[in-house]
Amino acid sequence: GSFIMFPPSAPKGRPPWGDPNPRHESNTRIHQGWHSNGKPRMESYSFSPYGIEALTIFTHGRDNASPRDPKTKKWMGKVTHPSGAPNNDLLLVWSPGPANDLGRPTPRPYYDGGLYRLIRGKPVDHPDKLELIKNDSRYNEMQPRAVVSYKEVYGITKPIELAWLPNDGSQSKYLPAATPFGLVGTSSFYKRNTSPGLGSKEFDGLDPFNTSQNGASSNWRTQGADAGKYSDEDIWAVRVIALEPTTHRSYGPNSGRQYINHADERMRILGEIPLRKFDNAGKPIMDTEGNPDTSFLARIPADVPFTFQTLDRNGLVLNMSQTWHQVRPGEVRTDCGGCHAHAQVGLNFSLTAAAKKNFEIADVVHTTPLLTGNGKVKVVKSGAVDVEYYRDIKPILQRSCVQCHTEKEGKKPAAELVLDDDKPVNGYDGTWRRLADDARAKFGRKPVIKNGSWRQSNASRYVRHFQARRSLLVWKVFGKRLDGWTNNDHPTEKVPGDPSTLAKGVNPNTADIDFDGVICPPPGSKAPALSTDEKMTFARWVDLGCPINKPGQDYGWFLDDLRPTLTLSSPRAGDLREPVNVIRIGAFDYYSGLDANSLSVKADFAVNGKPAGAELQTLFKKKTDHVWELKLDRAISRIGKSRIDVSVKDRKGNLTQLNRTFRVSARALTKQTR
Repeated sequence: GSFIMFPPSAPKGRPPWGDPNPRHESNTRIHQGWHSNGKPRMESYSFSPYGIEALTIFTHGRDNASPRDPKTKKWMGKVTHPSGAPNNDLLLVWSPGPANDLGRPTPRPYYDGGLYRLIRGKPVDHPDKLELIKNDSRYNEMQPRAVVSYKEVYGITKPIELAWLPNDGSQSKYLPAATPFGLVGTSSFYKRNTSPGLGSKEFDGLDPFNTSQNGASSNWRTQGADAGKYSDEDIWAVRVIALEPTTHRSYGPNSGRQYINHADERMRILGEIPLRKFDNAGKPIMDTEGNPDTSFLARIPADVPFTFQTLDRNGLVLNMSQTWHQVRPGEVRTDCGGCHAHAQVGLNFSLTAAAKKNFEIADVVHTTPLLTGNGKVKVVKSGAVDVEYYRDIKPILQRSCVQCHTEKEGKKPAAELVLDDDKPVNGYDGTWRRLADDARAKFGRKPVIKNGSWRQSNASRYVRHFQARRSLLVWKVFGKRLDGWTNNDHPTEKVPGDPSTLAKGVNPNTADIDFDGVICPPPGSKAPALSTDEKMTFARWVDLGCPINKPGQDYGWFLDDLRPTLTLSSPRAGDLREPVNVIRIGAFDYYSGLDANSLSVKADFAVNGKPAGAELQTLFKKKTDHVWELKLDRAISRIGKSRIDVSVKDRKGNLTQLNRTFRVSARALTKQTR
C-alpha cells in the first residue's frame, strides 16, 4: 500500500536497525498520510532500518482504507509493484479510492490500478505528483517494467557477481577443502533485543498470560520471543535446532501431514552448547564490554536449515530466534554482532574468546551435546536428538503420573486432568490433546477470560508454545515456578477455572495461574519420581513445540525429508585460471546418514583411463572427514566447456544432484602465467 526507502547500510558505529518496540526512539517516525482531522499520520515500525523515509507520503500500508486528502476529502489511494527505471525513477502501480477489500470503512470504489512514474526517486505527498504512464478504466494494469538495458537503470552493465565461496580450506582449520560442514557463532548473547515490541505493563512488557484482547503482544507472533521474565544472568547456553520441512502429500495413502508440533515443521536438536567461560581460578572470563563472555563457535552440517534457542541453567528456553538460518559448505558466519542485536552496535567477534586460536569449538556434526541440569554436558553419539510424545513423554506419564490423573475405577482425576486417555481425538492421543492442543478449553479446568479459550501463545492450560518456563506442566515436573514471576505478582482465581472467585474489581485479562507448591508426582505417592533427565525431556518437548508422530506412520516426525549435503570444490565453476589436477567432493547427511554405495561421479571427458560418461566413484579416495578426492593422472591444462555430474542419496532415499560446468582456457592460463 505504501513505499518507504532507506540506504543499503548504516554508517560505521551506528546500529543498522531500530528496537523491537516500534515506539522506541530508535525507530524513526515517518509521515504516512493524514488522519480524518487533517493532521499528519505518523507511523513507526519495529526494527526500522537506519535512515528510513516515506517515499509515498500520501498513503499508508495498513489493512484499512487509504487516507483522504485533507482538503478535497477524496481517497488518496495506495501503491504497489515498485520497479526501477532510468534516472532513479520508480515505476509503480497506483489505484485511487480506498484501495481496501474490507469494510474499513468501505471497499468502494473498487480498484482501478494504473501504471505511473515517481520522478527521480523523490518523496511525493500527493498522488497528483505521480506521472501517468497508462491507466485504462477497463483494466487493472500491473507489474510495470522499464524496457531498457540493465545499465540504464543501475549504472552498471550487469548485476555485481558476489565472490564465490571457494571451500578450499582457507576459511578455518576446522573446514578442510570440500568440507560439507560450516562454522556458525556469535560474539555475545548479552547483546540482544529479544523483548516484544508491544507488551502488557502488568506483565513487565511481555505478553499477558491469557487475554481476550487481540494483538496484546507481538511476542512469539511476529518478533521478540522472551519466555517469561529473566535477566542476562540467567543466560547459560545455546541450543542449535535443525529445522526440517513440512512433509505434506496432497493425495494417496499417506496424504496430509503425519505429525503435529506447534511450528508445523520438524525441530531436532543438533546440540546444547554452554556459553559461560571461566579461568583456572574459576572466575568468569569477561568480554571487552565488561560482560561475561558468552561467545560461541560451532561446526554444523552445511545446507541444513537451523535456528537458535537461548537456554537457562535448567535447559529451558529464555528466547528463541524465529527465522531459518543456513551455512554453505566451507562458510564461516560470525558477524551478527550478538543475539538479536538489532538496535545495538554489535560486539566484534574477533575480540571474543571464541575467536582465539586455542578456543575449543563445539562440534555438533557427529554428536549431540546436551545439558544435564547441573551445568555439565553429556554427549549423545548421534547427529541429532529428537523428543516425541509417544516415544519419550507418554511412557513417563504412564509410569509416574496416571496414578493420580485417571478416571478409571471411579477415581476423580487430580486437577481435573486425565493423563491416561488413549482414545484418539482427530487421530492423536487424547492425553496429548489435553496437554498440548486444547486452545478451545474442551478438557478440564477452564480459562477465566470471557471467551473461554486459551489464547495468545497458550496451547492449553498446561503448555505455552515453545515456552517451558511459562508452562504449568513443566512447573509441576520441576516442582517450582520458573517464569520469573511469583504467585503474588498477578491475580488468580481462588477456585481454578471459576472467574467469579477472582478478587473484586480484577480484570480477568490480567490474571495468570499460580503454582501450588507441589511437585509431580507428589512426595509420599507410590509413583516413581522423575529423574533430572526426564524433567529436562519434558522441557525440551515443550520447547520443541510438543511433537507427536501419527501412530503407525513412517511419514511423520521421524521421517528424514531433507536432502544430503553435497559439494564439489574442485574444479570450480566457470572459466578457470589454473589447471585442474584433482576432483574433490564432500558429502554428508546429518540424520539418517549417507548411502555410501549411492555416490555417483561422471564426467563428459575421459578421466584416468575411464572414457567420458563412465562411473568414477571407485577411483575416489577418502581425504578427510566426509571428503573424497580423485587425483588426475594428467592435469587438465586446456579444455572447452565441460561437465561433471555428482549425486548421492541418504539412507532414506533423498537424492542430491550437482552439475558442474567449467572450462580451462588458453587465455586464462596465459593470464595466470603472466
